Amino acid sequence: MTGFISHITSYIRNLRVRSLNKEFLIFFFFLILSTLFWFINTMNESYEMEIVVPVQLTKVPSNIVITTEIQDSLHVTMRDKGFALLKYFFKKDEKPIYVKFEDYNTSEYSGAIPTSALMRQIRSRFNHANITSVKPERLEFYYNYGKHKKVPVKLEGHITPAELYYLSSIRLLPDSVNVYAIESMLDSIKYAPTRPLNISNLSDTMTVSVNLVSIKGVKFAPNKVKVNLYPDIYAEADIEVPITCINLPPGKTLRTFPSKAIVHFVAGLKNMHDIMPSDFTVVTDYNEFAADTANTKCHLILQNLPDAVSRATLTITDIEYLIEE
Repeated sequence: MTGFISHITSYIRNLRVRSLNKEFLIFFFFLILSTLFWFINTMNESYEMEIVVPVQLTKVPSNIVITTEIQDSLHVTMRDKGFALLKYFFKKDEKPIYVKFEDYNTSEYSGAIPTSALMRQIRSRFNHANITSVKPERLEFYYNYGKHKKVPVKLEGHITPAELYYLSSIRLLPDSVNVYAIESMLDSIKYAPTRPLNISNLSDTMTVSVNLVSIKGVKFAPNKVKVNLYPDIYAEADIEVPITCINLPPGKTLRTFPSKAIVHFVAGLKNMHDIMPSDFTVVTDYNEFAADTANTKCHLILQNLPDAVSRATLTITDIEYLIEE
């Protein structure tokens, strides 16, 4: 009896599931159908869409150097039925519109192309679409006849080392580039500036590629450089430096106690092993202390120090002395 009841219960449950599945399939079918009708109705409406069309300058004479290329694309806004626009969207025609140099060389060292002159090519590409706008309205290019010179590259921006670090060196590869322009502009260009490079908390060696600034009518070759940044960590150290007496009369000898001065300084770790006592000069002036016979001490002055050192100080500035005849 119990098995029969279980069988009946299972049959009713399966029947209910099949009924629910059938209802879902009917609902899903009508959902797809309504979506299809909506899509067809929507695609029959008119819409606007922007298409990017590549532009390429051709037939450039071999003795001409283009110093500023024309803009490499046109932004074409068109109005058409949704289905037609969908075709253009998925077609993605990458073929450029070709512009002959000789047709638009309007004046010496420059050329101008009104985009209205390209409308025949644009319309033929998009058949019956209504072209509502083309941007930019004018394409320009600049050129010269190969005149150039070499100028150094100047890094623009701000490089800030991390705490306890300093920027030990910057290397640019290449450190100079060729610049092409008309003679009047060429004479005024003294260096090639990079686009601003701003880096903070620099604590490790870094190499970045940076473009040079674009200037209308000017071409830099190459137009980008590699910037190598070398930070180093600061370290403190002491060094013993011999004391030199200036203006000491002949026949006299100065004895100081101690005989050497201790210089405390800060420098980068990588430079530390190159720093020698001979790089520093510590002096005392005989004319200053000899006139004051009551004073038994001479004053020390740190006169010279190497470029790699900063915050250099003497640990003692006044010491005992003895003059021997």
